[in-house]
Amino acid sequence: MSDAVGVDVGFGVDFDPASPSEHVKVKAKATASDKSVRPRRTPVTSVSIPKPPNNAKIVPVPTRTIYRSLSIAHFVVASPLVLLSTFFGLILAPILAAGPVWLCILGSQLWNGSDAWLCVRLRITHAISLFFAALLCAFGLWALQAGERSAAHGGGLLSAWGLIPLLFGCSLGLLSMLTLLLVRPAVNAAKSAA
Repeated sequence: MSDAVGVDVGFGVDFDPASPSEHVKVKAKATASDKSVRPRRTPVTSVSIPKPPNNAKIVPVPTRTIYRSLSIAHFVVASPLVLLSTFFGLILAPILAAGPVWLCILGSQLWNGSDAWLCVRLRITHAISLFFAALLCAFGLWALQAGERSAAHGGGLLSAWGLIPLLFGCSLGLLSMLTLLLVRPAVNAAKSAA
């Protein structure tokens, strides 16, 4: 019987997976002859650590509470925007309400967690939302300046109406920035795991 060194299975016992019958025969001989045969241990000489593909950094996936709080924030921001879209009349309301309704749909999908396609949809949606938030803020500032000029000439009863688009623009921009910042690590982790 040859004394071949096999693979260390973690318990300090040499085991050759190619010939398990020899291992059984050696054990049977050792018990039959009452000699204590001590298995040889092989020293660990190297350890290989797997690297993520494409040199991507694996970052921890945000917890479920972050996704659920973002989901609630989507509903809190989108609900008044749906009401604001009816301010421009019932003819334009279905067109203008499409964006806030889409935010509600994304919010309901965020409640259960994240997948790679949801993260892509969120990033595209909130990149576009940042543009509309900037437009709403610019319009609100312009309306406040116009109200100030009108008040200087004796008018200005509706000068505070510029605060409405400014408030909605700031809330939509804050939601978009938070979502882009908090959902991005989940996309990186999904890419590095692939």
